[in-house]
Amino acid sequence: MNQEWADKFENYILSARSIVVCVHKSPDPDAIGSLAAAQRFYDNYFAKKHDAEIHYIIPDELPDHLQWMIEGERDKYLIDDDFQKNGEKIFNDADLIVCMDLSDSARIGMYGPLFEKSDAIKVNIDHHPKICDDFDFVVRDTSVSSTSELLFTLLSLISAESIDSCIANALYAGILGDTGSFSYSCDRPSTYYVVAELLTLGAEVDRIHELLFNNYPYERTQLLGYVLDKKLKLVKVNNEMVSYYTLSTKELEEYHYKPGYLENVINYALNIKGVNVAASFVQRNNNLIRISLRSKGKIRINDFACNYFNGGGHPNASGASVYDKTLEECVDIYLKNIAEVF
Repeated sequence: MNQEWADKFENYILSARSIVVCVHKSPDPDAIGSLAAAQRFYDNYFAKKHDAEIHYIIPDELPDHLQWMIEGERDKYLIDDDFQKNGEKIFNDADLIVCMDLSDSARIGMYGPLFEKSDAIKVNIDHHPKICDDFDFVVRDTSVSSTSELLFTLLSLISAESIDSCIANALYAGILGDTGSFSYSCDRPSTYYVVAELLTLGAEVDRIHELLFNNYPYERTQLLGYVLDKKLKLVKVNNEMVSYYTLSTKELEEYHYKPGYLENVINYALNIKGVNVAASFVQRNNNLIRISLRSKGKIRINDFACNYFNGGGHPNASGASVYDKTLEECVDIYLKNIAEVF
């Protein structure tokens, strides 16, 4: 990251008259933290310099434990149904599309093809290893903990004085979420320098931790108990222990599943002594299996996600969406091939 990148990004914003800023489906704290920070920064800084129509898009239902991140600003976002009603016109009218924490247009959901067809300038701000070729300008650093950390550096270069406590809270939440409370993807000193800056700017670290990790409804706790008691499996593969669990659509319905209920559940599967790789296989509907993969230390799980499930992500935290296989078939692929990562 350098001043030249920041200046170029600022020029793109100031030259646009219709802007779309979007994140991925199944949004996590990093996605929403980045988006909320960008929205607040635009109001604090860019809105004073020019007049543009701007849409902040969350193409999926926002989990209950993340609602607080856009509290008081809800009317500025298009979420799920609102997005589906207006998405086509918004993408057709846009002359600038900014994708954050989003490396592939497929992760925008049903409007991915509209993104691909758009003649707008396309900007990517992300920390994932792989991105599609559709972007005109990319701000990317795979060594940082999160898109939120990367965005803090970018915004600081544009106007550090425009970063207020609301932005600090959003970015801290993104970093906290994408590092599992600083348990992975945070081995660089720069991450902690950024966190220190966010604290100085007013980030409420205790409150944010409480809202992200101790703010689930009773039904989610029941689902967690069911996974740990009935569904979690340990298997020895070439003298290495791996874990996994599966959940069907029927099981999710029985526990009144809502988006966000399975956030961090896979960490319980990884936190078992002797287990260095864990996976979850969740049937979201009849055609979609959502896969999450986690690993410890130097075991790279993102290449495995790419090679066998056309997915990707970070070396220790990756995922995929599979539309042409059953739960049983996905588990079989995992168990037959996971020895490759050791």
